[in-house]
Amino acid sequence: MVASHTLVSLHPTLDCSHCRLHSICVAGNMTEEETAVLTQAVVHINPLKQGEFLFHQGDPFESLYIVRSGSVKCVMTDADGMEQIVGFNFPGDLLGLDAIGERCHTTSVIALQHSSFCKLSWDDFNILSQKCSHFHIQSLSIFSRELIHIHEMVMAMGQKGVEQKLAIFLLAISQRMKERGFSEREFILSMSRSDIANFLGIAPETVSREFTQLQKEGVIQVDRRRVQIESLENLRAIAG
Repeated sequence: MVASHTLVSLHPTLDCSHCRLHSICVAGNMTEEETAVLTQAVVHINPLKQGEFLFHQGDPFESLYIVRSGSVKCVMTDADGMEQIVGFNFPGDLLGLDAIGERCHTTSVIALQHSSFCKLSWDDFNILSQKCSHFHIQSLSIFSRELIHIHEMVMAMGQKGVEQKLAIFLLAISQRMKERGFSEREFILSMSRSDIANFLGIAPETVSREFTQLQKEGVIQVDRRRVQIESLENLRAIAG
């Protein structure tokens, strides 16, 4: 039984229980009553166009965001103005976790395509965590999932060759598509070759060359941004 709460909805809402991302979002495994409370708290903000910012590095932390559709990149800028892409996020992913400790966003989040989001204020997040046990457990599960993705990418940045880095990256995208009920073998890369190169720490021309090489080896087929994995087994073998 969910205790009384102080959540007040000031915006039109959609029913979280009928969202296609229900199982992988913070709403996963919640009771009907808990989901109703979450639906009341969530705000559906205006969609972003490609290149628009959800928030900027240095902005004060007030809310967490869940990607409803589309995709984004997370960018960190150093004191010299150099930009490093530190992650890509897809539907169901939770954004803003990096800002919880210091109450300030450490990255900028930029839409890679037309993208929509759910917004949940930090105050409401804490209320839900206290009053809805399934919400608390699911949130921890999502935090854990994000850490796993980060660890996988750290491996790709380590002592790996460029072909291995690209293979690990494609496998990570494949797995995330599978988690969302999409094909793990055929998908559109919403990020540019330059974005991939920045993320993996290699030159853009190297990324293009490695895509071509993987295609020659019969591991993948590439048509612009559309990727079809012909052999997951071979891709895993290359990733090491």
